Amino acid sequence: MSSTGDTPLSIALPTDSAEVGTQKCSGCARTRPVTDFPFKKKGAGAHDARTKTCEDCTIRKQAWRTKERAEEADGGKKQPLGGNKQKARSDALDQVPLTSFLRFLEENGKVCDIEALVLASDIPGDRRKRADALAELIWKRLELRFIYHSKHELSTSNQSETTFTYNCAQNAKRQKKSKKVADPKKHRDKDAMDSFDCHGWLSIRVTDNLDIVAITLTHRLSHVPYCPIDLPDDVVAMINENPNQTVSQLWTEILKTHPKPAFSRATVYARWAQNDRKLWKRHDDEFQSASALLQEALGLPEGPAVEPIDLPDEDGFTGLAFALPQLLGQWGGRIRELALDSTFNTNGSRFELYALLGEVYGSGLPLAYLLLRSDNGEKGGKARYLTRFLTAIRDHWHLNPLFTLTDKDWSEINACRAVFPWAKHQLCYWHALRAIKTRLAILRRMPAYYHAEEAHTEFSWISEDFVPRQQQTNPAIPTVRLRFNGELVSLRPEMPPQSTLIIDAVNDPEAEAMQLEADELPVRVEQELEKDEQDAEDGPDWMFEDGEERSSDPEYVFCPAAHRKQILRLVTKHFCLHPLFPEQDSNDRPHTSESIRHDSVYEMYNFCRVRGLAEVWGYLWTSWYAPQKWKLWARSSSSDRISRLRTTMTVEKHWQQLKGDHLHHLVRPRLDQLTFILINRVTPGYVARAEILEDTYRLGRAKPLTTYQRYFKAAWNKLQKAAVSGWTYITDVAAWTCNCGQQKYHPQHLCKHLVQAVPDPSLRFFQEVYRRRAVPIYRHRELRPRSQKDTDEYLEADEGTVTDGDDHVWLGDRSILQKRAGWEVFEGGMSERKRRRTATPAVSDHGHRSSSPLPYAEEDSEKENEDKELDQKTDKLKRRVKELRQAADLIEAQLPFKNKIWIGSMVDRNIGGDVSLFLGDVRHFQKTASTRSTTWAKKGDREGQRRSRNTMGYQLSSDGAPQAASGSGHRQDSPITVDSD
Repeated sequence: MSSTGDTPLSIALPTDSAEVGTQKCSGCARTRPVTDFPFKKKGAGAHDARTKTCEDCTIRKQAWRTKERAEEADGGKKQPLGGNKQKARSDALDQVPLTSFLRFLEENGKVCDIEALVLASDIPGDRRKRADALAELIWKRLELRFIYHSKHELSTSNQSETTFTYNCAQNAKRQKKSKKVADPKKHRDKDAMDSFDCHGWLSIRVTDNLDIVAITLTHRLSHVPYCPIDLPDDVVAMINENPNQTVSQLWTEILKTHPKPAFSRATVYARWAQNDRKLWKRHDDEFQSASALLQEALGLPEGPAVEPIDLPDEDGFTGLAFALPQLLGQWGGRIRELALDSTFNTNGSRFELYALLGEVYGSGLPLAYLLLRSDNGEKGGKARYLTRFLTAIRDHWHLNPLFTLTDKDWSEINACRAVFPWAKHQLCYWHALRAIKTRLAILRRMPAYYHAEEAHTEFSWISEDFVPRQQQTNPAIPTVRLRFNGELVSLRPEMPPQSTLIIDAVNDPEAEAMQLEADELPVRVEQELEKDEQDAEDGPDWMFEDGEERSSDPEYVFCPAAHRKQILRLVTKHFCLHPLFPEQDSNDRPHTSESIRHDSVYEMYNFCRVRGLAEVWGYLWTSWYAPQKWKLWARSSSSDRISRLRTTMTVEKHWQQLKGDHLHHLVRPRLDQLTFILINRVTPGYVARAEILEDTYRLGRAKPLTTYQRYFKAAWNKLQKAAVSGWTYITDVAAWTCNCGQQKYHPQHLCKHLVQAVPDPSLRFFQEVYRRRAVPIYRHRELRPRSQKDTDEYLEADEGTVTDGDDHVWLGDRSILQKRAGWEVFEGGMSERKRRRTATPAVSDHGHRSSSPLPYAEEDSEKENEDKELDQKTDKLKRRVKELRQAADLIEAQLPFKNKIWIGSMVDRNIGGDVSLFLGDVRHFQKTASTRSTTWAKKGDREGQRRSRNTMGYQLSSDGAPQAASGSGHRQDSPITVDSD
């Protein structure tokens, strides 16, 4: 081993500051500025032409030649390492162990020119791996990193060898030039790593079948150690072994083992993204890749995770849609409310993401997704895509919603009304309120044309002369006052009969009135109203209805600020009114959908007329109070039922979870990445959530309250402590109604008078209570007047209909859990046995149907749906008959083997027990010749109720035997008898 401390070899090079351009080095094969190539010293073109090798390579070549000449001067010959050359070099260089060589470097290696023959028998691998391992060992001892540069192979008849060349990572001559743009404002803040003219090179010559490695190291300047920012091997392993963890989770774990890392979180993200890309990227084209992911999810061995939906092919639109069969199969038959909404900023390709959610016990479960991008497509294209999307789900999964909810997006509204014409469409309350609030704050935009004659035709007390300014023939309308016998006569329209308060024993009427005003709206509504909307001169055209133009008058004000809050309060009241919630009325006027619309229009019209708000009234009628618009947002347009949802907050919460839990760490994800996340990371959580919502979840163990039940309990406890005044209201606990007027506003439709009219509930009450869509809104054995005795009798889950909100399969009766015939029914899928009648009368004194132009359900459509449902159930029962016959044959074939374990299992689990009960009920029915003691069994008589369900509608011939229908496999004239052994 030799080391020289001489002054590094240097060559004086003339420079030409005006010379520009690049040249490729024949030595290192890199393209470098021409100034890095010295001028020739002799020969043709001396001092004018540049050399073909760069200055760095020239210096290395000079050093190599100097060493070769010194060896030849000592009597050596230029031969390959190994064989004769190894023997020749051993005269000048000693073989040193690797540990000694590394120790020498640690003591003398910062500035050095070293050549050594190193015994590296402990380093395994091929030539490149051995050389890389030695370079890494040198890096750790010198704290100078040498990165791979090139290799040179030499083969002889005896052996082959390879020389691997590495350069110092901080060598100024080996740094890549940054690709910065000319504009300095666009330069990145992070600068390049500091570099030095150290001329650092490492050469490692490795020969096959020899443990001796020739190492040449040149480093002519001591500089700061190399600071590694690459990921350590243990961090890389952690990232590879935890593909489902987010970067935030990984970073938290990494800091436990590397509390002060030199690498950044961005480096961890880059490595994580590289691994994550392997999970979801199937094609360079993100749309094709996303389609491939859907096909993969469709063919899973455990069953399809998604089902792709065919969409129309229109120019200017690109769409991708899929349904979630697990959730639709479990809940589709019980879902009666759908919410549809969209969101942006979920991907980098401008696809708008739509989600269809179904309401389940007050919570929302995603049923399908649509990704749609519009590239200047024709008008109405979104609505057509949404219509195809909803139609496919409706037809395949037989959805039968009573209510559909959207925001104020006409594409969504039109699609829902086209696919579900029988359903009542409900605009989201918050979106409606904010839309009106925003519109009232825009000063210079005039309303669309107001058809005053149509409004007057429907309501004669609406004046045809009270129109916006641009529709007035003579804008300068004089003020008219009428006096009779010298007294001023009011021109205000005659007020129709209105609700009045019945006051009984009020000690402080003024204080009571103030309390009533304070409680008139929920707290959140008042908070929204208190947020003053900033006035704007105008807004983008998409915010306005067709025909709303900007006024040319700079002094034009659409709605003065002083009137806006009261208008929003009136809109809130009109939104929440419903025939199911009685109001105080001294004239006993019927509280119907028609009367609510009449009073609401009058109240808003009179408010605007008295204050001269013709512009506002024209807008409110055209956009909100006209017949076709009223039925879209007023809850009272559905007279006999009321939706559990009144906002699309379930979808908004879904977007919040998607973006906050799964997308927050991603920057403009691709379409296929978003699709993968929806299928594999979002949906599994909702599948688990759907199971938790089932009544049979953790049967026999306590289960947590649902989201709705938690809010219900908090509201109940708050109202239970509220002070009750001396006002007298009509409170009906059985119907769960109170005419105080607050029930319609409350999110859970509670009021303090109802809550305090019943005994304090038990803990189980909050676990068992559920919300209905018809009166009574709540039914539970503990909801009784305080004077009424307690009863342990539970309501029957079979009572009521899914339509009315009786969609639970178990209402908390613990006695069922100790009866085999009871709890085993749940294992067989109780939800399939749930009765689904399409309608029941609303429990109300004023329960006639609404005459809204959008009917609740057309008779023909309802009859068609009933026939379709009956055919589906018949087909299902036919399949069940086939399965029962096959099961009976299988059991009978196993009996001769007398396998104790198998037979014991069949008997212990009561296989076919419900069939045995069914046969017993039919035998009893045949013996009594279709005579029953009562049509409906009494509550608590479970045997009688079961017998009624098994035999109601059962067909008997004239001789008392069941009659087979044609095509059933039996002769039509042959009665079917049941053996009574």
